Amino acid sequence: MYAELDWQDTAEDTEFCFTCYGASRSFYLRDEKSLFEKGDYLRKVYASKAEEMLEGVTCSNFADKGAAEVKKYKSFGEEGYGFIYIVNDEKDATFKEKVNYTTFTGLTMIKPQ
Repeated sequence: MYAELDWQDTAEDTEFCFTCYGASRSFYLRDEKSLFEKGDYLRKVYASKAEEMLEGVTCSNFADKGAAEVKKYKSFGEEGYGFIYIVNDEKDATFKEKVNYTTFTGLTMIKPQ
C-alpha cells in the first residue's frame, strides 16, 4: 500500500487514518519510506497493475504493424495517478510515441525505466 498526503505546514488537524481492503488481512508493520524511492515504487506497482490487467487498465498490441509482442498499457485513475506502460518483447522493433498533455496543472512526470 502506498499512501501520500498533501501536508500543509500550517495544518491544525494532524490526525489521519489509512484503511486497506482486499482478499486477505492487512497488517501495518512500519513506515518503510527509507527503503524505497517513490518513483521506483510507483513504477513497479503500476507495471504490476498493467500486466495483471486490473480494473481500469486498457491494453493495445501492434500486431497490425508487424509487432505483436509490443504491448501498450494505459490507466488513469481517480486517485490522481496514471500511467502509460510499454512492454516491447520484439527483437527487431523500436517503439516511439509522442504524448501531448493539453492540461499540465499539478502533473509530475516519473522518468521511464
